Amino acid sequence: MKQHRMFFGFSIEPSFLNVFESSLMEVKHLLSDHSFRWIKETNYHITVKFLGHLPGEKKAELLQSELSWSFHPLTFVPKAWGFFGQRNLRALALEFEEEKSRCKEVVEEVDEFCMNILGLEKRQQVFRPHMTFGRKLGEMDESTTRHMNQILDHISLPKLHLHLSHIHLYESFREDDQLRYAIEKSFCLKN
Repeated sequence: MKQHRMFFGFSIEPSFLNVFESSLMEVKHLLSDHSFRWIKETNYHITVKFLGHLPGEKKAELLQSELSWSFHPLTFVPKAWGFFGQRNLRALALEFEEEKSRCKEVVEEVDEFCMNILGLEKRQQVFRPHMTFGRKLGEMDESTTRHMNQILDHISLPKLHLHLSHIHLYESFREDDQLRYAIEKSFCLKN
Protein backbone atom coordinates (compact mmCIF):
# COMPACT_ATOMS: atom_id res chain seq x y z
CA MET A 1 0.00 0.00 0.00
CA LYS A 2 1.40 3.40 -1.01
CA GLN A 3 2.26 5.71 1.85
CA HIS A 4 2.07 9.50 1.56
CA ARG A 5 4.49 11.65 3.60
CA MET A 6 2.37 14.66 4.56
CA PHE A 7 2.58 17.83 6.64
CA PHE A 8 0.83 21.15 7.24
CA GLY A 9 2.90 24.25 6.64
CA PHE A 10 3.19 27.80 5.38
CA SER A 11 4.71 28.71 2.02
CA ILE A 12 7.20 31.57 1.72
CA GLU A 13 6.06 34.56 -0.32
CA PRO A 14 8.23 35.64 -3.30
CA SER A 15 8.82 39.18 -1.96
CA PHE A 16 10.43 37.70 1.16
CA LEU A 17 12.52 35.27 -0.90
CA ASN A 18 13.95 38.14 -2.95
CA VAL A 19 15.26 39.84 0.21
CA PHE A 20 16.35 36.54 1.75
CA GLU A 21 18.49 35.69 -1.28
CA SER A 22 21.11 38.37 -0.51
CA SER A 23 21.39 37.16 3.10
CA LEU A 24 21.70 33.58 1.87
CA MET A 25 24.62 34.52 -0.39
CA GLU A 26 26.43 35.92 2.65
CA VAL A 27 25.66 32.78 4.70
CA LYS A 28 26.99 30.53 1.92
CA HIS A 29 30.13 32.62 1.57
CA LEU A 30 30.92 32.70 5.30
CA LEU A 31 30.23 28.97 5.74
CA SER A 32 32.06 27.93 2.55
CA ASP A 33 34.67 25.97 4.58
CA HIS A 34 31.89 23.54 5.59
CA SER A 35 29.96 21.08 3.43
CA PHE A 36 26.26 21.80 3.05
CA ARG A 37 23.45 20.55 0.84
CA TRP A 38 21.49 23.69 -0.03
CA ILE A 39 17.73 23.35 -0.32
CA LYS A 40 16.01 24.55 -3.48
CA GLU A 41 14.00 27.74 -3.08
CA THR A 42 10.88 25.94 -4.35
CA ASN A 43 11.04 23.70 -1.23
CA TYR A 44 11.23 26.50 1.35
CA HIS A 45 8.37 26.37 3.85
CA ILE A 46 7.59 26.57 7.56
CA THR A 47 6.30 23.27 8.92
CA VAL A 48 3.36 23.58 11.31
CA LYS A 49 2.60 19.88 11.85
CA PHE A 50 4.36 16.81 10.46
CA LEU A 51 1.80 14.06 9.84
CA GLY A 52 4.16 11.27 8.87
CA HIS A 53 3.49 8.54 6.34
CA LEU A 54 -0.23 8.20 5.70
CA PRO A 55 -2.10 5.50 3.77
CA GLY A 56 -4.01 6.60 0.66
CA GLU A 57 -7.41 6.57 2.38
CA LYS A 58 -6.18 8.97 5.10
CA LYS A 59 -4.77 11.30 2.46
CA ALA A 60 -8.12 11.21 0.62
CA GLU A 61 -9.93 11.95 3.88
CA LEU A 62 -7.69 14.99 4.47
CA LEU A 63 -8.23 16.27 0.93
CA GLN A 64 -12.02 15.92 1.26
CA SER A 65 -12.24 17.50 4.69
CA GLU A 66 -13.64 20.98 4.99
CA LEU A 67 -11.96 23.03 7.63
CA SER A 68 -13.72 25.78 9.50
CA TRP A 69 -10.56 27.46 10.68
CA SER A 70 -11.01 31.18 10.99
CA PHE A 71 -7.48 32.38 11.62
CA HIS A 72 -6.34 35.85 10.83
CA PRO A 73 -3.33 36.16 8.53
CA LEU A 74 -0.04 36.00 10.41
CA THR A 75 3.08 38.13 10.20
CA PHE A 76 6.45 36.62 11.05
CA VAL A 77 9.64 38.57 11.69
CA PRO A 78 13.12 37.04 11.25
CA LYS A 79 14.53 36.30 14.73
CA ALA A 80 17.83 34.40 14.34
CA TRP A 81 19.96 32.11 12.21
CA GLY A 82 20.54 28.70 13.73
CA PHE A 83 20.62 24.93 13.59
CA PHE A 84 17.67 22.63 14.21
CA GLY A 85 17.28 18.89 14.57
CA GLN A 86 15.98 16.34 17.03
CA ARG A 87 19.00 14.03 17.18
CA ASN A 88 21.69 16.04 15.43
CA LEU A 89 21.58 19.79 14.83
CA ARG A 90 22.30 19.75 11.09
CA ALA A 91 19.38 21.72 9.60
CA LEU A 92 20.47 25.31 8.94
CA ALA A 93 17.46 27.60 9.27
CA LEU A 94 16.13 31.09 9.69
CA GLU A 95 13.97 31.23 12.82
CA PHE A 96 10.97 33.56 13.04
CA GLU A 97 8.87 35.09 15.76
CA GLU A 98 5.26 36.04 15.30
CA GLU A 99 4.29 39.66 15.57
CA LYS A 100 0.98 39.29 17.42
CA SER A 101 1.29 35.87 19.11
CA ARG A 102 -1.61 34.34 17.17
CA CYS A 103 0.48 31.51 15.79
CA LYS A 104 -0.07 29.46 18.95
CA GLU A 105 -3.81 29.36 18.13
CA VAL A 106 -3.08 28.09 14.61
CA VAL A 107 -0.77 25.34 15.88
CA GLU A 108 -3.32 24.26 18.52
CA GLU A 109 -6.14 24.12 15.93
CA VAL A 110 -4.01 22.11 13.50
CA ASP A 111 -3.07 19.73 16.35
CA GLU A 112 -6.73 19.34 17.30
CA PHE A 113 -7.76 18.71 13.69
CA CYS A 114 -5.03 16.07 13.24
CA MET A 115 -5.98 14.42 16.49
CA ASN A 116 -9.66 14.19 15.45
CA ILE A 117 -9.18 13.17 11.80
CA LEU A 118 -5.98 11.13 11.96
CA GLY A 119 -5.68 10.14 15.61
CA LEU A 120 -2.29 11.85 15.87
CA GLU A 121 -0.98 13.04 19.21
CA LYS A 122 -0.67 16.72 20.04
CA ARG A 123 2.68 18.40 19.61
CA GLN A 124 4.91 17.85 22.65
CA GLN A 125 7.59 20.44 21.98
CA VAL A 126 7.17 24.20 21.71
CA PHE A 127 6.54 25.37 18.14
CA ARG A 128 9.56 27.30 16.83
CA PRO A 129 8.70 28.58 13.35
CA HIS A 130 11.70 28.29 11.04
CA MET A 131 12.57 27.92 7.38
CA THR A 132 15.27 25.32 6.71
CA PHE A 133 17.47 26.26 3.75
CA GLY A 134 20.51 23.99 4.15
CA ARG A 135 21.70 20.75 5.73
CA LYS A 136 25.20 20.24 7.08
CA LEU A 137 26.75 17.11 5.60
CA GLY A 138 28.28 14.77 8.16
CA GLU A 139 28.10 14.89 11.93
CA MET A 140 28.16 18.12 13.91
CA ASP A 141 30.13 18.07 17.12
CA GLU A 142 29.67 20.72 19.79
CA SER A 143 32.71 22.80 18.81
CA THR A 144 31.70 22.89 15.11
CA THR A 145 28.17 23.96 16.05
CA ARG A 146 29.52 26.68 18.36
CA HIS A 147 31.95 27.92 15.67
CA MET A 148 29.26 28.11 12.97
CA ASN A 149 26.81 29.82 15.32
CA GLN A 150 29.47 32.47 16.03
CA ILE A 151 29.76 33.07 12.29
CA LEU A 152 25.97 33.26 11.88
CA ASP A 153 25.70 35.79 14.72
CA HIS A 154 27.49 38.33 12.49
CA ILE A 155 25.15 37.98 9.52
CA SER A 156 22.32 40.49 9.30
CA LEU A 157 18.79 39.15 9.30
CA PRO A 158 16.54 39.90 6.31
CA LYS A 159 14.81 43.22 6.92
CA LEU A 160 11.34 42.22 5.84
CA HIS A 161 8.26 40.76 7.48
CA LEU A 162 6.87 37.49 6.18
CA HIS A 163 3.09 37.69 5.66
CA LEU A 164 1.21 34.38 5.78
CA SER A 165 -2.31 34.21 4.38
CA HIS A 166 -2.66 30.45 3.74
CA ILE A 167 -1.84 27.21 5.47
CA HIS A 168 -1.15 24.30 3.12
CA LEU A 169 -1.32 20.54 3.22
CA TYR A 170 1.92 19.34 1.60
CA GLU A 171 3.09 15.98 0.37
CA SER A 172 6.80 15.27 0.10
CA PHE A 173 8.15 12.83 -2.47
CA ARG A 174 11.29 11.98 -4.40
CA GLU A 175 11.59 13.03 -8.04
CA ASP A 176 14.82 12.59 -10.03
CA ASP A 177 16.59 11.73 -6.76
CA GLN A 178 15.52 15.10 -5.29
CA LEU A 179 13.08 15.73 -2.47
CA ARG A 180 10.09 17.85 -3.55
CA TYR A 181 7.16 19.32 -1.66
CA ALA A 182 3.84 19.65 -3.45
CA ILE A 183 0.90 21.62 -2.10
CA GLU A 184 -2.08 19.26 -2.11
CA LYS A 185 -4.64 21.63 -0.57
CA SER A 186 -4.66 25.22 0.69
CA PHE A 187 -6.71 26.82 3.43
CA CYS A 188 -7.12 30.58 3.56
CA LEU A 189 -6.45 32.47 6.78
CA LYS A 190 -9.36 34.89 6.79
CA ASN A 191 -9.25 38.59 7.59
